[in-house]
Amino acid sequence: MIRVVLDTNILFSAVLKPVGVPATVFDLVIANKLLMCVSEAVLAEYREVLLRPVLAPHRQRAEQILELISDIALKVNPTKSVRACKDSDDDCFLECADAARAEYVVTGNIKHFPHSPWWNTQIVTARELLNIITSLP
Repeated sequence: MIRVVLDTNILFSAVLKPVGVPATVFDLVIANKLLMCVSEAVLAEYREVLLRPVLAPHRQRAEQILELISDIALKVNPTKSVRACKDSDDDCFLECADAARAEYVVTGNIKHFPHSPWWNTQIVTARELLNIITSLP
């Protein structure tokens, strides 16, 4: 199964708009077509962002997504510290990807990440991931 690490902005978009490309990527996680990988730092980032007041009108969906992630995601413990992203808050996603041996980090902010590929992980948008998946045999 393809291992992915989802940047928080993908989940933020999926909460705001349950129908769309980021939501479709998360739906593939729920359908067990993608293996979502998380670390404690990634989970903390998800909780901090998805429970912000700006998403209060969507609180129920945000909480459902957080609960699903807790139930189905592969939890890893990164052992390497990374300082490679333009926004240092995003380094935890690369650390998680490394520990999980994830094929993809999926983000809406490609420019915040180092050039792809980063070690053995491709940095892609949600649409790019969907295009890759649909082209697989």
